[in-house]
Amino acid sequence: NLQQAMKPFGDSFFEACSRPADLQQVVTCLCLFHAASVARKAYGTAGWNNAYPFTKEDLLCSANIAKSRLDDALGEPPWSEIRYMTSEILYGGHITDDQ
Repeated sequence: NLQQAMKPFGDSFFEACSRPADLQQVVTCLCLFHAASVARKAYGTAGWNNAYPFTKEDLLCSANIAKSRLDDALGEPPWSEIRYMTSEILYGGHITDDQ
């Protein structure tokens, strides 16, 4: 799953960012999270309460948001913004837990 998650991100993706090292760090973390989230589906309800529809598009969108926020940042990278947008909005938008 991790290799599949990393496939879309070649050198050109990172070099197109004003902070390629920071972007590479973020994308690696996103890929690890995405691969683990997708792998948990194999365990059914023991892995998640519901079958959440995490897709490659969620990962790509998260990486593009991170790239955009890093390009726009002056000074320190906006880690909390990137974390919020990916965890609460993109991935978190799929999660519904009424328990």
